[in-house]
Amino acid sequence: MRKILLILLFFLMFFSSMSFSKVPEFSAGIFAGSNSGFSIMYRYEKDFAFTMFSGWTFLGTNGFNVNANLVWLNDRALQVGNSFLTVYAGGGIKLLNWNEIGFRVPLGVIYPFQVNNNRNRIDVFIEAAPCVYTILNGSSFIGVNTSIGIGARYVF
Repeated sequence: MRKILLILLFFLMFFSSMSFSKVPEFSAGIFAGSNSGFSIMYRYEKDFAFTMFSGWTFLGTNGFNVNANLVWLNDRALQVGNSFLTVYAGGGIKLLNWNEIGFRVPLGVIYPFQVNNNRNRIDVFIEAAPCVYTILNGSSFIGVNTSIGIGARYVF
């Protein structure tokens, strides 16, 4: 448990020390799939964001799950009609049942829906994230899994 708290503290210190852009963007919502729960994204620069997830894992090892990621975003990667899809990729950590930790590589696509006469936005996203993990109790077990799902976040 102490190792997990130290890792989370490291991530908080690392991300709080980054320089922030003039227009930060925060969004929060839900995610459903092999992991289901709550998702947040804090876009601190035009091309970079911090994402976090907490919820329940249903495939493989069932249990409580927390993810923290740093992702790179490309707002003009794909065009659909008059709209553009945002593509993102990055790296992060995954904590499962407070006794397994892993490195994950989230890959995703975001489709922005404008609401309230274009004053607000809801981002619908699809994400897949392969993960390599190990058990924290000192055993040499190493596992691999992939989480995949769809979600929606309201941009504040």
